[in-house]
Amino acid sequence: MIVINTEVNYDKPIIFDKEVTIYPEAYISTTGKGKIIFTKKVNILGESQVFDENVNVEFGAYTISSLNPPWFGAKGYDDIDDTRSFKKAIEIARTYASTINIEIPIGNFIITKTLEIGNKGPNGKSININGSGMGVNSGLGSVHIGYYSLLLSTYVDRIYAFEPNPILVNRVRDIVNGSSVKDIEIFNIGVSKMNAHIPFHYDPSKHNLGSFKDQAKNHIQTVVEVKTLSDIIKDNSLKIPDIVKIDTKGSELDILVGYSMLQNDLPILFIEWMPEPGKERLMTERLFTVLGDEYEKYHIAIHSVLTPFGAQDELSSNLLLIPKISHKLKLIEKWIS
Repeated sequence: MIVINTEVNYDKPIIFDKEVTIYPEAYISTTGKGKIIFTKKVNILGESQVFDENVNVEFGAYTISSLNPPWFGAKGYDDIDDTRSFKKAIEIARTYASTINIEIPIGNFIITKTLEIGNKGPNGKSININGSGMGVNSGLGSVHIGYYSLLLSTYVDRIYAFEPNPILVNRVRDIVNGSSVKDIEIFNIGVSKMNAHIPFHYDPSKHNLGSFKDQAKNHIQTVVEVKTLSDIIKDNSLKIPDIVKIDTKGSELDILVGYSMLQNDLPILFIEWMPEPGKERLMTERLFTVLGDEYEKYHIAIHSVLTPFGAQDELSSNLLLIPKISHKLKLIEKWIS
């Protein structure tokens, strides 16, 4: 592994073909014909600036799952224009070859020019913008509370949200208590393919992120309770969900495997599909096995266009999976009308 923890400038192209960890003490810039190309996984610790806002940098496919404008100089706590830092993060996201998140931490950021967010890469990818503490969690799923919950609250009777992150769950509750939306019930538990207590990894400097699979050195490991979705529904006498929204940084398949009543309940599924790098084909085929023949399968492409999603598709994608039953199709029509 390559470690960068100091100020460094590149005046000619350099390719990093090994995993790289960038510490908060780093400051990376390019001049002249300098260009930085990462072809392996990149771990950027913390939310401080580690790149010059004019840096010429390229991240290869699956080298990084998210971008953070403060890495390029955005502050959010002063009166300095943050537009260039945001444009740099968006520019990288637009040309990135697979689905990527732009994570915006809490702060008052100053944007003075229009930001263009359309893709320049393959149609099968998406760019997701998540505000800190305001990620995505709606219907019945396991992710961060925020935009989808608040948007869907006007269309559904009840929202159940699941958050295993021991720090984030209290922030989630504060957000809900401070909003006008009252029909959201929050469970401090993870959702998986089994009932157990298992390791959970999170970065305390990025409280809106965490994973059962990520084991980066800067992450804190704790042990949290997880249960299957079927048992959570049964044990808490929850209503059968009409829609399940899942964005769990690689645990999507585990959640569906543990939902033993999936073929009986047939909820609409909205999933941020992030198969493990190198196993995309295998995991996508397993997803299709779990879903069976009961679902129409689409990925949400540029401008929210739905395009068919096949078992041979390997790219990460936002998926919309609609049961082949008339009353669920009518629900979709109601929500988009």
